Amino acid sequence: MTLPKISIIILLCCAYAVADYSFHYGFTSIFDDPFFEFTLGNESRPIKVLLDTNRQFSWVFNGSCNYRNAYCTNNTHAYTYHAEKTGGRETDFLFRDRFRRYRDFAGTLFEDTIKFGDIELPVKLGVITRGDTRFTFRYDGVFGLGIGDSETSVVKDIMKKLSVKQITIQEGHYYMSRPGRGYDFWSDGTITFGEYKGNLCEEFTYVDALSEGGWRFKTDIKVGKETLKDQIVGLLPGRYTEVPDKIRDKYYSEHSAKDEKNFHDIGFSIGNQTYKTTAKQFSWYYDPDKTYSARIDSSYPEYEYDFAFGSDFLQKYCVALRVDDKFEKYQIGFAQNNDSVQVVSSILLMIFGALFTRF
Repeated sequence: MTLPKISIIILLCCAYAVADYSFHYGFTSIFDDPFFEFTLGNESRPIKVLLDTNRQFSWVFNGSCNYRNAYCTNNTHAYTYHAEKTGGRETDFLFRDRFRRYRDFAGTLFEDTIKFGDIELPVKLGVITRGDTRFTFRYDGVFGLGIGDSETSVVKDIMKKLSVKQITIQEGHYYMSRPGRGYDFWSDGTITFGEYKGNLCEEFTYVDALSEGGWRFKTDIKVGKETLKDQIVGLLPGRYTEVPDKIRDKYYSEHSAKDEKNFHDIGFSIGNQTYKTTAKQFSWYYDPDKTYSARIDSSYPEYEYDFAFGSDFLQKYCVALRVDDKFEKYQIGFAQNNDSVQVVSSILLMIFGALFTRF
């Protein structure tokens, strides 16, 4: 008679051990981008950070970066790091983020704790004291989810805490200036750690990921009618799509195109499914002179990928990052993204239709 009671107790314990978490972001300004938030140590103040699927490290700006003569960025930051507030401890190791050309950040590693939802992770965190004042960095830090065993990597520790070893990125509407369209800056999306229970992502199709570095995979990329074989492909939530510098110069460097058809689609296939970003998703319309330019950035040989798909692509496709229980097989999934703008628009059309029908 006691066996059922023991089973129930075990199930309850296991249920409370799960730390699944879904973060919802939203913004209404052209100066905002998709973001994630966590807190550090003893502080409860949320930090708005860039979610990065390539870096194997995370970092925030030091308090000195908001001083007048600081050498970090050309903008100030809503949150800056103070170890005396978080309870963090400075290590003897220097930190440097050279992941991006023209974006060289440097500082010191600190030991602290990242928190979001019910997840708490000890972390070796970069604290930036020097950067480049020529450039703006809109976020107050970076949350790196790159794959690896370095002491600064956290993605495996996160996955161990989840009911399903999966992270799902569902980005919202990505604003591009279009002819005859208003300023629809509003956007929202979700980042889910663990089981995805939303209704905006349809069924995922998976491809095997490379097992070290960023979440990347190898495939043929089609740019217009040109096919580039065996390209390394990554993801860039919250940023522009990137293509090799020579491809950008060849197809996307024109700043005053009279027709957006000058800009080719960029895509790939998994099985019989094709995924692509199109000129309507990444070209910007200038109304005064009736011209278009492509919001496409360059990738360079030192990057870990050849192509990387950004928010223009991710507003159309959800992405799932998953790994098996033995942490041997990493996969990236893609699914149709029925982003919230489309869903809200459909609901409004249904409501207005019902009203006109009724009255």
